[in-house]
Amino acid sequence: MSQQLTIARPYAKAVFSHALDGNLLSPWSDALTALALIVDNRKIQQRIINPTLTARQHKELLLQVIQTALPKVVSTLGTRLENFIDLVVRKKRLLILPDIALLYQQLLNEQRGIIEAQVVSAYALSEDHRAGIKAALEAKFNARVALNFTKDESLIGGAIIRTAKWVMDGSVKGKLAKLAEDLNNL
Repeated sequence: MSQQLTIARPYAKAVFSHALDGNLLSPWSDALTALALIVDNRKIQQRIINPTLTARQHKELLLQVIQTALPKVVSTLGTRLENFIDLVVRKKRLLILPDIALLYQQLLNEQRGIIEAQVVSAYALSEDHRAGIKAALEAKFNARVALNFTKDESLIGGAIIRTAKWVMDGSVKGKLAKLAEDLNNL
């Protein structure tokens, strides 16, 4: 996964720079998200890895699907999108489109002053809990926060909250691990 992110990073940065210069941040975000979803589709993946299909066929497939899904975005981006798709097809980078989209979104959020946070809890959180966590993090970081919630019952209780530069482990599992470490160091 980290190797794919390393490969995807220059593509994401280049698209982001181009989008920023052309004031096309949102259309590119929509296009990359759609392309990521397209290549995540099992049937599309089978066609992408099929050695009998040519690069041109891969490009036409992606253009046809995205044109159907997002005609306005395709119209707005025009040949820029077609050239991007052509590049990732020629460089055999189709399967890293989800990573390119992820990294692009991170750059976009950073540019917009939004901090992304992952909240992993032992159980599903109510809307009130989610709102409370969001408010607390926005106050802590003095920025807007975009939260992604997941559930992991192995935490036993509590939650782990992660941003790119900060981690708070308030899980029972984490506290037990810390206690065990402290006892081993006696």
